[in-house]
This record gives sequence, structure tokens and C-alpha cells, in this order.
Amino acid sequence: MIKTIEQELIPTDDRTFRWVLKKPFPKMLLALGKITTPCCFVMPARIAATDPFKQISEYVGSGPMRFVRSDWVPGSRSAFERFADYVPRPEDASWMAGGKRIIADRIEWITMPDPATVAAALQRREIDWWEKPVPDLLPMLRKNRSVVVDIRDRLGTIGILAMNHLFPPFDDARARRAILAAITQDDYMHAFVGDDASLWKPQPGFFTPGSPFFSEQGGEVLKGPRKLDVAKRLLSESGYAGEPIVCMAARTIRRGAT
Repeated sequence: MIKTIEQELIPTDDRTFRWVLKKPFPKMLLALGKITTPCCFVMPARIAATDPFKQISEYVGSGPMRFVRSDWVPGSRSAFERFADYVPRPEDASWMAGGKRIIADRIEWITMPDPATVAAALQRREIDWWEKPVPDLLPMLRKNRSVVVDIRDRLGTIGILAMNHLFPPFDDARARRAILAAITQDDYMHAFVGDDASLWKPQPGFFTPGSPFFSEQGGEVLKGPRKLDVAKRLLSESGYAGEPIVCMAARTIRRGAT
């Protein structure tokens, strides 16, 4: 999105760059500092100059941790060791800002595509931490006294249904509004996490529940009984004639274990 409205991106000195856009883009600061992907990646110029159709060949680390390339098994294991020469900033850590004080000498990030394999490894103490266990396995893990199941991120994760608004049928706003009139947020959450109300919040809004700016104002369209008659009317008005709609979804979500 930014590249389509970019006018110039040039360095002004060794520590500063200037990014000029052709028109206002209110989400610019989010694009530069968002804490989840997509986010702003900074790398040396020699690496950034790599052909975009080729993989980079040099891997370093992230400041406080040094990437151990000799121990890297692509798709299976990544190892990181504490960088002894790193000096953290003198303030407390605050998400991705502040001082980063590393207390572990080494971290191994293990990729296991099969959730059952990860659960078994965790219970056998072959791994220490599972980032995102699948909800179906939580009851079993909670019964194991050697395993602690807790919510690490109290703000949680927001699921997104992204419609391609550049092409029919969703290039017409009425087709997108039809989805809002028909979709049931609770159905999706029950299908994903079941009936455990502690794992999800039916609170539609523009900001994350639990964050300072959260409000349900503007989320009324997702509340109350679904209006299928309204959805049908909007679809008809949009010109949709029953063409197939392709819905893409990842078969698996990367789940880290350490």
C-alpha cells in the first residue's frame, strides 16, 4: 500500500531518513512501529539490496541475541545465543521498545507442524514452552501437573476477514456490507476455541478489548440478530450474480516451541 503512494525514500544522514508520500496516509506510524506483522524491518544496506526474487543469504540476529547459523536446520530448528557485547538501553522494556535484558544464554526455536507431537514433547519435558497450543488440546494439558497453561498476552489476537476490494464482487461496498450483516462473530469463535469463554471476547469494536482506547462504538453492525434479508438485498444491488468466491485460509498456523 505504501509503495503505491510513495514519492521518495532517501537518507538524510547516518541516523535519519525522509519518507515523502504523494498523499496522506494516517496509518504510517502503525506501518513503521506495529508490534505484530507486518512491521518495519531494518537491515544493512548490503542485505536490503538483495534481489527481491531471491532469498537473503546472510543472517545475523536481533541485537541482544546472536543467530547461530551453524545450528540452523531450516523448517525445524533455529538457535540464538546471548550476544555478550550487547548493551541494553537503561530503561525498562516496553513491548518492542526499551531495554532488552536477556537472561537466557541460549534459546532454541523448534518448529513442529503437528500439534499432537508438540503436546507430547511438552509433557515429556523435551521442550520448555509452547507458544500457541491448539484449543482442542488445552483440557488435556491442564490435567498435567507438570504443565502450566496460561494466557501470555492479555490483549489477545484479532482474527481478520480480509476481502479483496480491488476486484468483484467486493470492489462494491454493498457486497462488503452484506458480509457484515450476515456474519456471526460468535460462530467463528465457538468453532475455533469452543465454549471456554475465558479464551475469547464477543466485543466488536475498532480497538482491542482491554486496551486504553477500546470502545464498542461503531461495532453495532456485528451485534444483535443477523439480517440475512438485508445481506441478500445488498448483494443484489451490488451486481453480484452468483460467481464463485474463493476463500483462502492457512491450513496451519506456525506454532513455536522452545
